[in-house]
Amino acid sequence: MTKKLTLVTVGGMAAAFAAPPTVVHENDLDDDARHHLHRLVAAADDARTGADEPGQLRDAQSYQISIEADDEPPVVLSATDGSVSPQFAQLRDWIRDNGSASA
Repeated sequence: MTKKLTLVTVGGMAAAFAAPPTVVHENDLDDDARHHLHRLVAAADDARTGADEPGQLRDAQSYQISIEADDEPPVVLSATDGSVSPQFAQLRDWIRDNGSASA
């Protein structure tokens, strides 16, 4: 069961002003939000293609979502502008909208 998700965004045109990581703690969510999060994680994990290269995009941002669960090794999903699957984008955006900045 997912316990903590951390979104880190690096690169891009404003890389020097990068936002701190965004964190979602599963225990802070109600049941509906928790189930929705699990569906987003499963979809993003299923859609992994291994394509992390930004291709011809200049100043592309890279995104890394770390999923930490009790008694399991962390799972890391990553994407770069130009290779972001719709499923990854949905999870990334959900974390941005529902998480809090980590110091």
